[in-house]
Amino acid sequence: MDDLPEAADQRRRLGQYYTPPPLVRALFRLLKDALDEAGMNLQACAGVDPSCGAGAFLGAPETAALRALWGLDLDAQALAQAARAAPRASLVHGDAYGDGLEALCRSLSGAGPLAVVGNPPYVANSELLKSGRYQAVRDALLPFARDVAKGTSVRDDYVLFFGVADRLIEAAGGRGAIAFVTSATFVDNFLYSPLRRWLLSRYRLSALVELGPEMFEGTRVATALSVWVRDAQGQAGRPFGHLKLKGTVQERLAILEAPLALQPAHPSGEALLLNAPKAADARLLETMRRSGDPVGDLFPLSFPGLKTRFEALLVDDDGGRLQARMREFFEATDLEAFAARHVIPAKAMGKLEAAFAARAGTAFDKSAIRPFAQFAGPKHRFRVPREAMAWAYVDPALIPRGDSRMHGAYDPHKSGPKLVYNAREIPLVSAVVQGSACVHDWRHSRFAPLRAPAKLVERGLFKARREDLGSPVLNLTPEWAETAGRFDDPSDLLFYVCACINSKLVQERFAPLVGASEEVPIPRLDEKTIGPARQVVEAARRLQQRQTLPDAAEQALRGLYGL
Repeated sequence: MDDLPEAADQRRRLGQYYTPPPLVRALFRLLKDALDEAGMNLQACAGVDPSCGAGAFLGAPETAALRALWGLDLDAQALAQAARAAPRASLVHGDAYGDGLEALCRSLSGAGPLAVVGNPPYVANSELLKSGRYQAVRDALLPFARDVAKGTSVRDDYVLFFGVADRLIEAAGGRGAIAFVTSATFVDNFLYSPLRRWLLSRYRLSALVELGPEMFEGTRVATALSVWVRDAQGQAGRPFGHLKLKGTVQERLAILEAPLALQPAHPSGEALLLNAPKAADARLLETMRRSGDPVGDLFPLSFPGLKTRFEALLVDDDGGRLQARMREFFEATDLEAFAARHVIPAKAMGKLEAAFAARAGTAFDKSAIRPFAQFAGPKHRFRVPREAMAWAYVDPALIPRGDSRMHGAYDPHKSGPKLVYNAREIPLVSAVVQGSACVHDWRHSRFAPLRAPAKLVERGLFKARREDLGSPVLNLTPEWAETAGRFDDPSDLLFYVCACINSKLVQERFAPLVGASEEVPIPRLDEKTIGPARQVVEAARRLQQRQTLPDAAEQALRGLYGL
């Protein structure tokens, strides 16, 4: 979207960010090459931007080659600017998830090959996503939506816009291409594997350019250009052009201005988009899958970690210092003086003001100061070291968007021990956290407490909130609860799962192939295999600073996987 004169907070809310011209030019070059290869040249296509904003794409010189132009946006002021930037474009004022989309589909009916271009909003907390319409819209636009991973959801506007683009191409006759600037999260995040499978079943991915972070002023999100050509055969294992940019923002923009040196994607390289594995790898994957159950299937309850979103105020290595700071915060009247005394940076003043407003009607509560395990992924394989432990002031009123992750009367952070694992994106990693420490939310990681209230385990989080939750029981399926009973201590099961995820087998073979598309299978155990599993657990429990299992434990794990 083009830069608009709204306030910064409105730009963030609507996902309206200025698209640098080098991105626009590069995307059109990739689109032209993809269409030429597919026998649909640019001149034969009509162009449409379903989130056109002020016309960054519709007004680009490259659109002169397109035989017709359409644009859609919910913002009337932006459309007025788009009309000036692209006077030959037919513009529709409306909702891309509702009336606007339907009107545009009627206008494009039978229009022939269609090039859907643009920079759809990335925001994961738009007005639609907060509304009661979200699920109905998601299910209507994205046939795969019900296949998303348990405990997660697809809550990004740009993902919905892939569905919008597909609907437009269908309306125009079923031929065309999608060329989008989006967040790069879809590339290798486990959460988006259903999106990848769906797109690759209907389109051939022609080009993917990972741009890196900060390409849009005022944002840190990693960005990507991707071009998808409608093809009844889908991806079918064909390579696509891939490039990952590095350097400063200006250096990356300069690279985009030159012809892009795309390389064929490699199945175990940086692009992890469901490339077909070699025969030997396919056999290994199938053996691993048959041997076990996906890690998320072991635990009826798992939770995202805690994001305070304001660590300068709410987190400290010293519990006494945190207590003194929070006492003073609840009594403060001069925020600038408070910020100066506690070295809170100027860029965090907006957060401080929001926290100050949120504290109304509350008071300092010493019991809100909680141990905080600052899980940091690969640095903390197997266990979170003592030096990574801190203290956090956990008060839902002070944490934006309720990210304290409490669930009614049940606080999963207080349960210990718990398994922390990242199954949503590379690198896969896991640790066991002992005790009642809150767990930091690192890169879509989740944690599963070993024990939880009986009725929550039996019925789920949302069916037992308002009643007696029952005594703690093992937070495991019946089959895995029986397995836990085979160990000397049920917590050994957490170290067993942790060892599987952190093993060389998973890190060096499974993860590069499909680790961002499916969860790690955990080998099932019986009386014959519990002995090797105990050997693995003993090795995992002994590990302190070492990040890898000894060779003997690795060999035992291979045997448990049937390899």
